[in-house]
Order: sequence, then C-alpha cells, then structure tokens
Amino acid sequence: MVLDILRLRLLPLTLLLLVVGCASPYEDRFEPVNRPIRKFNDALDATVTKPLAQGYVAVVPDFARTGVANFFVNLRYPAVPLNQLLQGKPTLAAQDTARFLVNSTVGLAGFLDPATDMGLPRHQEDFGQTFGVWGFPMGDYFVLPVWGGGTTRDLVGDALGLFFYAPRYMGEAEHRLAVIALDTVNVRAQVLAADSLVRGDRYIFLRDSWLQRREFLTNDGVIEDPFLDDF
Repeated sequence: MVLDILRLRLLPLTLLLLVVGCASPYEDRFEPVNRPIRKFNDALDATVTKPLAQGYVAVVPDFARTGVANFFVNLRYPAVPLNQLLQGKPTLAAQDTARFLVNSTVGLAGFLDPATDMGLPRHQEDFGQTFGVWGFPMGDYFVLPVWGGGTTRDLVGDALGLFFYAPRYMGEAEHRLAVIALDTVNVRAQVLAADSLVRGDRYIFLRDSWLQRREFLTNDGVIEDPFLDDF
C-alpha cells in the first residue's frame, strides 16, 4: 500500500486524470487473487502504517521530515547512475554520480540537497526500467502482501534493487529494523494527502496508475497512448 500510494504521488497530475478517465487495455489474469491481497494491504495500512505516519507528521517538524526524506533518497541513489549506464546514458550517469557525491558530503549525508541548486537535478531510474529499455515485456500484474503491486518485470527489478538498499547491511538487527521502519513511516507521511486522489474502484485505479507510470518512466516521459495523439 505504501509503495502504491508513493507511485501515485509521483505521477504527473495530467497523467493521473488520463488514468481515471480511460479504461486500461491490460489483461489482469490474476485479478481474483490480487484483490484479496490488496484488501489485506489496505487493512494493514489503515491500522498500522497510516496512524504511525499521522503521528510522525504531528510530532516531527516539516524541515526535519524533509531532511529525513532527502537522506533516504540519497541512500538509494547509487542505483540510479548504475541503471543509467546499463541503459546507455553515460552523461546522465556521470551527472547523477556527481549529485550523489555532493549531497553525501556537502549535503551532510543527504539530509540537505545542495546538488539541485548546483544544477544537478534528481532522476529516477531502477532495474525494472532498465529491463523495459532492454525490451523485456512487463509480464503479469501481481499484488504481493505488504510490498504492493507491480508487474513481473518490475518486481524482479525491485528484488535486484534491494541489494542496493543500504539498511539491509547494518550489522545489528534492531538498528536495521529501526531504520527500515523510519523509512516506511517517512514514505507514508509524504503521501498522506494523496489518499484522496483515489477514485472509483480502488484496485483498478491503483493498478492502472501503476501501469501508466511505469510506461511513462521507462519511455523517459514519452507516453504511447492513442488518446494523446488527438491533442
């Protein structure tokens, strides 16, 4: 649920409106299995994650939450230039390597974001996008307990991405779990306002938004949709 709402928040508003208004041609073979898992994830979010996020927002000042969010973005960032290299984008890979180095040093381990002010904007690349650029099909759509929804291609990419998730390598289990818990609550806090974006059938909305956004990112913002060709 947390990851699904985050994906929605990052979706451009105009694209969101298209998702709401247009039927998806995607064949969801596992919908009868996915829907109960979606309900389980939503119930878990409503009883655990969302209340924790609301308490976090109520107690932690905005500037501190921004710093924590920046820190976790920077923590994951080494995977971005790596995937840019794999996609044949060496110039962007060099720029984003510089961004990571600047924010990790001048930006105090990523809590600050001086790189953006220096003309090194943030990009998003992951292994699922790389597989898409390489021509691998999306595959079937699945909803996994706790993790959320994704296609076969992107779930494999997510699994590879976990190897670049630094908290996994913290020595003490309690420290590792505490950092992962803070990361999860921080993500959920960022998207509390996005809950109201969901309209109609929740399962279909989240699924189609996910599919549209992955196409958008994989194609570097070029949306292959005949509806758009009329404009």
